[in-house]
Amino acid sequence: MARQILNPKPNKPGEALLIASPREQIVQKALQVVMNAIFDPYFSKLSYLFRPGRSSINGLKRIHTRGGPMSWGINGDISKCFDRVPHDTIISSVKERISCARTLTLIERGLKAGYVDVKGQIIKTKIGTPQGSILSPLLSNIVLNKLDKYIESLDSELNVEKKGKTFRVPANVRVVALRSYQKRKQLNLANKYLKKMRLISKFDKHNEELRRAIYIRYADDFVILLASSRKFAISLKEKIDIFLKEACGLEDTLTTLTKTRKGFFSLGAQYNNINKSTIINSFKGKAGNKIARRSTLRMGVDVPIKLLVEKLIQNGFARRNHKAAVLAKGRPDLIHWTHYDIIRFFNSKITGLLTAYPGNFSLMARLIWILRQSCALTLARKFKLKTKKKALEKFGFELSDPVTGISLNIPQTSKATFDYSSKPHAIFENPEKVVDKIFKSSWAGKLTKGIPSPSALCGTREKVSPSKGDCSKSDKNR
Repeated sequence: MARQILNPKPNKPGEALLIASPREQIVQKALQVVMNAIFDPYFSKLSYLFRPGRSSINGLKRIHTRGGPMSWGINGDISKCFDRVPHDTIISSVKERISCARTLTLIERGLKAGYVDVKGQIIKTKIGTPQGSILSPLLSNIVLNKLDKYIESLDSELNVEKKGKTFRVPANVRVVALRSYQKRKQLNLANKYLKKMRLISKFDKHNEELRRAIYIRYADDFVILLASSRKFAISLKEKIDIFLKEACGLEDTLTTLTKTRKGFFSLGAQYNNINKSTIINSFKGKAGNKIARRSTLRMGVDVPIKLLVEKLIQNGFARRNHKAAVLAKGRPDLIHWTHYDIIRFFNSKITGLLTAYPGNFSLMARLIWILRQSCALTLARKFKLKTKKKALEKFGFELSDPVTGISLNIPQTSKATFDYSSKPHAIFENPEKVVDKIFKSSWAGKLTKGIPSPSALCGTREKVSPSKGDCSKSDKNR
């Protein structure tokens, strides 16, 4: 039986988590491995969390590359998904692929066993999977896969695109014809018509018979981007709410409908659509002439800078002064670490942020600067240099460790690379050298630095035998 603990959160009541016994966790892990092999091939390709080889980066890439023409966004957040799924729904969903009576009995007993709350009382319910359980993410994916399959079944309604003149905007057709006519006679007039043509959409996005849609799900959050009328978007939103209630047993579902040009927040990123129908890219041809090309817009995947700054404040990397300005703050809890470990700690934060938001680096410069100042203040306190200026003067702009040579991974440019891979990012110079230095460093060497006192047996600091904790013969003869 699991034990309940409260996980503290800033400005919020503690979130209840269940900690199972080690023996129970081993059984859950074995079930997870077997059930992953059974269910993962049947899961939709549009779900991106709690699955091997998938992450939010894959979902962000799909939104960025295909979300430009979309005019409406349905952002769904299933409130307390793990706590609200009925046990009957979970068992019936598992039975679709597993018929072994012993396995089903084991899963059912694990769900209905209950838990011991913080007051020592045994609580048993008929809904919810244990928060913190190894099996909970997989079980929620099995249930929410019904939503994925339901959206896929609506593909004939969500993606309706019949090529033909009936969907063309009459104003666009007229301007295209005038430009084609004037290209043979007056080039100046043709260029004026070209500018007008670029401002008018080619197809009527409000036509009920012309629709496109993108759907992705990340755990209990899902996003549907639509190029359709507002009436159809509202009807789709209502259908999803009804389906989640009837098929999945989830009633507390918060779904919002937003125009993409106003922007919306989901999957940890801010999405914005530029108020234009197309963009013009210009480049030089082989003959040195300028060539202009009309390209389709992409959805902007931006960094939620305000949210991340608050996260830095909550985690002790920054603070607010009496004027509410954000200032960097050192980490006094790290001063007992070596210089190498402090740099590696801050590198993990910088690399993690840049990997999570590969589409926009211009806004990340402020966050990276706060982390660099925090690292400088931490090193200044460790080496008693008093100010971050003296730390930067002593260790350089990248605060390099003089022993190992490792330094902060500061990006060389703020230009967006749109690199949605999980490999070392292109903005770092020679990332392999950093990896080599990390692997070549020895933990044993660091441990000896933490023992400045002499041996308790013979008083020496050198040649201490690792066997039985005794000194070598040469040390004893001293």
